[in-house]
Amino acid sequence: MKIRMMKFWLCSLAIAAMWQMPVADAQAAEAKAPATAVAASNDDYLSADLAEDDYLNNSAEEISDPLERLNRGMFALNRGLDIVILRPVSQVYKFAVPEFGRDRVSHFLHNLNEPLVCLNSLLQGDPQNMFVSFWRFVFNSTLGVFGLFDIATELGVPQQNDEDFGQTLGVWGMSTGPYLVLPLFGPSNLRDTAGLGVDYVTDPFTYAMESHERYQVAGVRVIDTRTRMGRIIDDVYDSSLDPYATFRSLYLQHRKAQVTNNTAGDKLDKYNPNRL
Repeated sequence: MKIRMMKFWLCSLAIAAMWQMPVADAQAAEAKAPATAVAASNDDYLSADLAEDDYLNNSAEEISDPLERLNRGMFALNRGLDIVILRPVSQVYKFAVPEFGRDRVSHFLHNLNEPLVCLNSLLQGDPQNMFVSFWRFVFNSTLGVFGLFDIATELGVPQQNDEDFGQTLGVWGMSTGPYLVLPLFGPSNLRDTAGLGVDYVTDPFTYAMESHERYQVAGVRVIDTRTRMGRIIDDVYDSSLDPYATFRSLYLQHRKAQVTNNTAGDKLDKYNPNRL
């Protein structure tokens, strides 16, 4: 345990030192380094500067948004709901519930996703991630008190890649289709929207919970996500010249990285951005 904590603090210090590098040095390093796809977790915080950089660096050829006018209308609706409901509720939640309690909620919700991660890892031909997800679910659901505590990590089980059926379709070679903004759900695309339906049908908790329990879990998940991602969301709204385009770019790049994080070698002979 002490050795693991030492590694954690050393990594934290290294990341903090890298963060302080001047922008010019960072750009020079990026010019020398090869481009790599990086999978971002939902818990990662991104600065507004990064969001703007991603937006500016994403070429128009990579974006399929024929329904932009409709999407912008839905984006405005979602933003209104965020201003009136989600942001105030998440602020009250963050103020009223200590970090320890919020972490327990996040762990519990993440544990509920493990069966879907296990299933989609199998469908993607990734047995390693499937077994990691399976054992994380077993340990955290039992020793971790229904997922409230991340006992699996303490026991040395590595973190798994989060998978869903939208990613599975991408691994199978299906293109994203047009970009969509869904009411309440936010950024998506045709492939991921279809994946949401399949995930709902194949999720064992869909049948293990009563309908009111599913709605309660969904509501808590929305507030948990808005609280954890509050800084990036607020930064984009406050700093971006075009928040719609910035969120669109961030979502598309994030999903592309998720699809390719463990498929670039065996499952895709050659990475082709037009396929994703």
